[in-house]
Amino acid sequence: IDWIKIEPGPFKMGEGEEEHDCKVITQPFAISRYPLTVAQYQAFVDAGGYERKDLNGKPIWTDAGWKWKESEKISGPEDYDPVFQTPNHPRVGVSWFEAIAFCRWLAEQVNLSVTLPSEAEWERAARHTDGRDFPWDPKEKAEPASRCNCGETSIGHTSAVGMFPSGNAACGAADLAGNVW
Repeated sequence: IDWIKIEPGPFKMGEGEEEHDCKVITQPFAISRYPLTVAQYQAFVDAGGYERKDLNGKPIWTDAGWKWKESEKISGPEDYDPVFQTPNHPRVGVSWFEAIAFCRWLAEQVNLSVTLPSEAEWERAARHTDGRDFPWDPKEKAEPASRCNCGETSIGHTSAVGMFPSGNAACGAADLAGNVW
């Protein structure tokens, strides 16, 4: 996973009447350059991520997450059509509880703090500091279908992460628009 450092500071968040100057990001943070792939998530599954609440003596599942997993008889991520299981495509079919467990597991593997981005962190990475509507430079006029996997591309499923580099955010992160519902 290639981490991109995002600097703190104010930025435009929200849209329309809800748009405001967000000042909650006071410390730098990092975001993955690419969405988590099927292959990357599989490492968590293969390490026993769904078999035990704790791995190597460290809790990875929250109490609520483990209770949900047990009550729903979840033994792995939900798989859709085979194309969604392509190793370099984004991992879909994962709940918030599963994503948190993965982050805790990954943090243990890489000896870093790993969390899901907050709404403000995600918007800061996607919208930069200028309040752009899409991650790419607003001065570059182009239809979204040339910059991200969206309905207009007619792909009809996820695509390999990073396949639309002209749609990368100013920070360098890929697929912050499109590819996953």
